[in-house]
Amino acid sequence: GELSVTAFPEQFKVGQQMTLSLDVAQQAGSAAVSFDVYIGGSLVTSASSLPATVAYVPTLAGPLEIAIVGRSATLDTVFQAASTVQVQP
Repeated sequence: GELSVTAFPEQFKVGQQMTLSLDVAQQAGSAAVSFDVYIGGSLVTSASSLPATVAYVPTLAGPLEIAIVGRSATLDTVFQAASTVQVQP
Protein backbone atom coordinates (compact mmCIF):
# COMPACT_ATOMS: atom_id res chain seq x y z
CA GLY A 1 0.00 0.00 0.00
CA GLU A 2 1.08 3.55 -0.70
CA LEU A 3 1.28 5.87 2.28
CA SER A 4 1.24 9.60 1.63
CA VAL A 5 3.01 11.72 4.23
CA THR A 6 2.45 15.47 4.39
CA ALA A 7 4.84 17.11 6.86
CA PHE A 8 4.96 20.57 8.38
CA PRO A 9 7.61 21.90 8.35
CA GLU A 10 8.50 20.06 5.14
CA GLN A 11 12.04 19.28 6.25
CA PHE A 12 12.50 16.50 8.79
CA LYS A 13 15.12 17.64 11.30
CA VAL A 14 16.41 16.08 14.50
CA GLY A 15 14.87 17.72 17.58
CA GLN A 16 12.28 19.69 15.65
CA GLN A 17 8.61 19.02 16.30
CA MET A 18 6.81 17.91 13.14
CA THR A 19 3.14 17.74 12.37
CA LEU A 20 2.47 14.81 10.05
CA SER A 21 -0.67 14.16 8.08
CA LEU A 22 -0.84 10.52 6.98
CA ASP A 23 -3.20 9.14 4.40
CA VAL A 24 -3.55 6.00 2.34
CA ALA A 25 -4.21 6.47 -1.36
CA GLN A 26 -6.45 3.52 -1.99
CA GLN A 27 -7.84 2.06 1.14
CA ALA A 28 -7.77 -1.59 0.41
CA GLY A 29 -9.40 -1.59 3.79
CA SER A 30 -12.75 0.05 3.79
CA ALA A 31 -13.24 -2.68 6.38
CA ALA A 32 -10.66 -0.99 8.59
CA VAL A 33 -12.11 0.75 11.64
CA SER A 34 -8.84 1.72 13.33
CA PHE A 35 -5.47 2.78 12.00
CA ASP A 36 -2.31 2.16 14.02
CA VAL A 37 0.47 4.62 13.22
CA TYR A 38 4.05 3.41 13.63
CA ILE A 39 7.07 5.69 13.37
CA GLY A 40 10.49 4.08 13.43
CA GLY A 41 8.87 0.80 14.41
CA SER A 42 7.11 2.19 17.49
CA LEU A 43 3.37 2.61 17.83
CA VAL A 44 2.72 6.33 18.27
CA THR A 45 -1.05 6.53 18.02
CA SER A 46 -4.17 4.77 16.89
CA ALA A 47 -6.55 6.81 14.77
CA SER A 48 -10.20 6.10 14.05
CA SER A 49 -10.12 7.66 10.59
CA LEU A 50 -7.76 8.87 7.88
CA PRO A 51 -6.04 11.16 7.26
CA ALA A 52 -4.39 10.82 10.67
CA THR A 53 -2.55 13.78 12.18
CA VAL A 54 0.43 13.03 14.40
CA ALA A 55 2.96 15.21 16.23
CA TYR A 56 6.46 13.77 16.18
CA VAL A 57 9.99 14.87 17.08
CA PRO A 58 12.71 12.94 15.18
CA THR A 59 15.60 11.90 17.44
CA LEU A 60 17.95 10.33 14.88
CA ALA A 61 19.20 11.48 11.49
CA GLY A 62 18.83 9.17 8.50
CA PRO A 63 15.98 7.14 7.04
CA LEU A 64 12.82 6.92 9.13
CA GLU A 65 9.99 4.52 8.35
CA ILE A 66 6.43 5.65 8.87
CA ALA A 67 3.73 2.99 8.60
CA ILE A 68 0.00 2.62 9.04
CA VAL A 69 -1.70 -0.67 9.83
CA GLY A 70 -5.45 -0.73 9.24
CA ARG A 71 -7.39 -3.05 11.53
CA SER A 72 -10.89 -4.44 11.33
CA ALA A 73 -13.39 -4.43 14.21
CA THR A 74 -11.96 -7.81 15.24
CA LEU A 75 -8.43 -6.32 15.18
CA ASP A 76 -7.37 -8.30 12.13
CA THR A 77 -4.89 -6.53 9.87
CA VAL A 78 -6.77 -5.28 6.80
CA PHE A 79 -3.90 -3.45 5.13
CA GLN A 80 -0.43 -2.06 5.72
CA ALA A 81 1.08 1.00 4.09
CA ALA A 82 4.54 2.43 4.66
CA SER A 83 6.79 5.24 3.53
CA THR A 84 10.38 6.17 4.35
CA VAL A 85 11.48 9.77 4.91
CA GLN A 86 14.94 11.25 5.42
CA VAL A 87 15.69 13.05 8.67
CA GLN A 88 18.35 15.77 8.49
CA PRO A 89 20.82 16.21 11.36
